[in-house]
Amino acid sequence: MANRRPRPGARGAARRTASSGDEASGAPTRRPAGRSSRRGASRSSEGARNPVPLILGGLGLVVVIVVAFFVFSGGDDRDDRADRRESQATEKETPPKPDNAPDPKPAVDPEPAPKPKPDPKPAEPRYKSVRGYKKLLATVNENPESIDDLYELAYYLNERRSEEAKAEAKKWAKEIVKRNPLHADAHEILGRVEFLGAYIPEEERDKRIEEPWFKEAVATRERKFLQDQQLRDLGLVYHASMPWVIAKERNDRLPRQDRDELAETGAILSATYRRFHELFGERFKLPGFDGTGGDATAIAVFWFDSEPSFRRAFRRVRGLKRDVESAAAFYTPGDEKELRERMIFGYTNRRSRDKTFDRNKLAHEASHALEDHYRKELGKTEDPASSGTWWFSEGLAEFIGTLEVKLGKDEDDNPVYEVTFLKRNEKRFDSARMSRRVGWSVYTEVDDTNVGMRDLVKLSKGDEKPFPFSLRELVDLRHGGDLDARGGAIGKEMGNAMVGQMIGSIAYFQAWSLVCFMWESGGEYREALMRCFDARRNNKEHADVTAVTFKGIDLDELETKWLAWIEKTVK
Repeated sequence: MANRRPRPGARGAARRTASSGDEASGAPTRRPAGRSSRRGASRSSEGARNPVPLILGGLGLVVVIVVAFFVFSGGDDRDDRADRRESQATEKETPPKPDNAPDPKPAVDPEPAPKPKPDPKPAEPRYKSVRGYKKLLATVNENPESIDDLYELAYYLNERRSEEAKAEAKKWAKEIVKRNPLHADAHEILGRVEFLGAYIPEEERDKRIEEPWFKEAVATRERKFLQDQQLRDLGLVYHASMPWVIAKERNDRLPRQDRDELAETGAILSATYRRFHELFGERFKLPGFDGTGGDATAIAVFWFDSEPSFRRAFRRVRGLKRDVESAAAFYTPGDEKELRERMIFGYTNRRSRDKTFDRNKLAHEASHALEDHYRKELGKTEDPASSGTWWFSEGLAEFIGTLEVKLGKDEDDNPVYEVTFLKRNEKRFDSARMSRRVGWSVYTEVDDTNVGMRDLVKLSKGDEKPFPFSLRELVDLRHGGDLDARGGAIGKEMGNAMVGQMIGSIAYFQAWSLVCFMWESGGEYREALMRCFDARRNNKEHADVTAVTFKGIDLDELETKWLAWIEKTVK
């Protein structure tokens, strides 16, 4: 740096400053030979006397030195940075054409369309450099089956401001929902809210809540399941399928099983509703449950995960206490002030590999609830004399409750259940075969002044017959109390307590077979079923229902044809 000369402009400025000083003094200046060095000294002394030129010259020299220092010391750094920028650019772009490369041939098209550039490689997300993300991701990779770890990662990403992070959070949330379809927090990340067991967008929820039936369904869930602390403590999951609001005790270990069973239960119940309307809706102009023909109505269904929990709940929960020791499912009209008001109860039989019984009893109890819904109101307590005609009530429930369910999948791999109603109840024919092996010769005579079998008059021996009830005895049963009394009396007479339980199963077969035979026969017999439904719908007394139903029909002839149909079908 010492051998560099100052810029010309600086030297010129110094000379100009000195000359102006001489001119200002007014003294003429001569330059004799041999006096150049003294003349320089003389000018220096004059400059000392006037310091402004010297100061300006010194400042100019300092500026020159500083600029030169930065130029020669920082040049290499700038060159290095430029080289790095150039190398990075060459990694992403096509290298430039060499100077000696030949020009490409001109295209035929004078203005060819430019080739689209390949999509740039997406930049590495900023959140991936965060230690927390890497730690959570490593935990998920170590425990891919842990839903809790998946949710921790999804929650962390969803809390980031980056849209890219939120998109990845949704990806993990979808993975959680595949494993646990009822994971409320994962659905929240996906922008969904719970509504009667379904997880839907909030705007869709707001639309549904304004519909009359959904509004009533929400109120039914609140009244039946959420107001009672003991019921809430059971841990319930829900499903709504008009006209049913279904609650089931939650199984945290098997959430997909909960979802599938709720969906299947809803499919069976909704199909039962449609089947009921196919039989009677058009004939009697039955209004729907959606509120178009009156007030919207929802019927509650409480389904338990196992038999022990079913029986335990009825011993502990207020409003549910009743004797269910021999019941697998039941319907009760109850009371408006009780949880049991118009409600179906039952449980899934885990010990059985065959789901037929569970499915059939669902449709069976739903038939009772639907028939009761369309009856005229009697008040808080039904009159037993007006709730009779046991054979029709149970026979119709068995007739509707004979079905088959096929499992399919939708485009999102969710279960779809196809319900088909069958003409024959093959399981019930086992009871018929058993009955024929027993051979029944004991029957009950009834006092003409007493309708029903509750007050037994006497027992007597008669001719052997294939079933415990003749047609007249069957249609005379008012309700389950009559059936129990009859079965107990016959079992006592035969000296076998098991006979009473056997009679109950056979009686259900007889009731089903009578309804099925009359429906399949058509004509006056099917019309008799319609008259029976209408008389019960208007709450006529049991004796009146029987008289209206079989008006103009020869009961002996009907019984002969009915038993022949059973014999043929059993074989």
